[in-house]
Amino acid sequence: MTGLVTVKVGAQIGGPEASHLCSLHVKLNRVFSEHLPRSGTETDGRLGICLVVDGSIYSWPPQRDSGITIYRDGKIGIDIYFTTNDFLMVPVDEACEWLAKRLRDGIRAAVVKAEGRGHPINASIVMEDVERALEIFCE
Repeated sequence: MTGLVTVKVGAQIGGPEASHLCSLHVKLNRVFSEHLPRSGTETDGRLGICLVVDGSIYSWPPQRDSGITIYRDGKIGIDIYFTTNDFLMVPVDEACEWLAKRLRDGIRAAVVKAEGRGHPINASIVMEDVERALEIFCE
């Protein structure tokens, strides 16, 4: 029997200058909950993504790669770090594509890492569904 992969997106925002990310965060959760229809694991799995954005109140050490944690219970945690300046430099009409690329890269790295560790996940199916969801996100 196969299970379904769910993707949930959270955010740690370090200041009010990054508040425009909130609408994209809400849209991402809606798109992922509606558009990941196929099975991608042998058991139910969850990708938990956290968008970590620094700001004027709090900042994190600069990192360009995703932080990936693979849990024994089948969950995979992905922290995607970026600075507010990174995000503010992107024109509004390109923000979805820019964020989708960061998400795609982070999810792909996590899925490949999980698969390499024997985690019961089918990388090609998960990435096909993620690609489809991110296309809808950017429409």
